[in-house]
Amino acid sequence: MTVRRTGRVAGIVLAGGRATRFGRDKRFVLVDGEPLLHRSLRAVAAAVDVLVLVIGPNEPSLALPADLGRAVIITRDRLAYAGPLAGLLAGLEAALDSEPAVVVGADMPSLEPAVLRLLLRAAEGGPDAWTLEGPDPAIVGPLPLAGRTTALTAAARALLARGERSLRGLVLVTRAGRVLAAEWRALDPAGLTLRDIDRPEDLPA
Repeated sequence: MTVRRTGRVAGIVLAGGRATRFGRDKRFVLVDGEPLLHRSLRAVAAAVDVLVLVIGPNEPSLALPADLGRAVIITRDRLAYAGPLAGLLAGLEAALDSEPAVVVGADMPSLEPAVLRLLLRAAEGGPDAWTLEGPDPAIVGPLPLAGRTTALTAAARALLARGERSLRGLVLVTRAGRVLAAEWRALDPAGLTLRDIDRPEDLPA
């Protein structure tokens, strides 16, 4: 199915997690002199028209970069720490007038905007969702993920109603396509777009 283009595409940054494995709020840990969250926002802003940031329901407003070149729509999870799928649904609902959308985590410091644009182009046809092929083709990583905003919203709602909380469930139920490594690594030879920071030891030396 071909995506109904609205003239603008959305980027959703998930930043409402508990960061249990990291041990503290990692969003403002510096990577190459810039907060982790800011790096994710800046990369996504370079690839989309509409930028959505999803944070926890009771959080105060976060300090954001002033030079993103576009406004940031801030939306909140309905429940604290309800899992990334709930966060994604909140972001999708805030971006429903955009089609398609790409979603990333706030803990992804090395996103390549050209790769995100490639994912968005893939999402203009075929399956409802697309991911990137990783080092092990048998393992499907859920982020970054791009797809039809309306279709992803419907799928996320249905999964949450069944008690599913993970993004992998969404990838499976939508039978997501994968952009082959040979294609996207031409834009990101080191494959750093897939890098995320789960633990302190994942930070660059």
